Amino acid sequence: MNAQKSPRTVSQRKKDYGLMDSHTTTLTLPDTVKRQFVIDQLQKDPAGMQGPRLVKESIRMQTRDFVENEMHFLNPEGFQRQDPTSRRPKRKPLVNIGIHEEWNGDGHDKLKRIGMAIYGIRDVWSGKWLGLWVIPDNRLKDVVAYLWLCLVEEFGLLI
Repeated sequence: MNAQKSPRTVSQRKKDYGLMDSHTTTLTLPDTVKRQFVIDQLQKDPAGMQGPRLVKESIRMQTRDFVENEMHFLNPEGFQRQDPTSRRPKRKPLVNIGIHEEWNGDGHDKLKRIGMAIYGIRDVWSGKWLGLWVIPDNRLKDVVAYLWLCLVEEFGLLI
């Protein structure tokens, strides 16, 4: 019989290629390097007001800035593509022929903590609310489909 190899997990692949996460990398750094990180941070705080948690966070932010600068240097085009302001949504005018051509439905979870979720359906062309319901959970597709079908039946839109 042919024995199949089990699929390799991500952690096993990382080990195969010698890749480490940030925690492991920090553990493998020499103590002198780690000590220098702390010394650099303490020199920025002559009053000695920063505690261990703030020093640790400051060191983490320095490494984050380093990674960001390296990404800018190594791949400026890719970094530009990742910028949230670089891809603006293309807006187009709202064009509907008339009433009941398009409906928008949305759930509101503000009262869900006390067991009341709200779901509403609105006609796009007229802006009129076709229905608002208080239901136990507005994320259940069967409930939403039922509400939609009730509106379709009420307005006689089925052929």
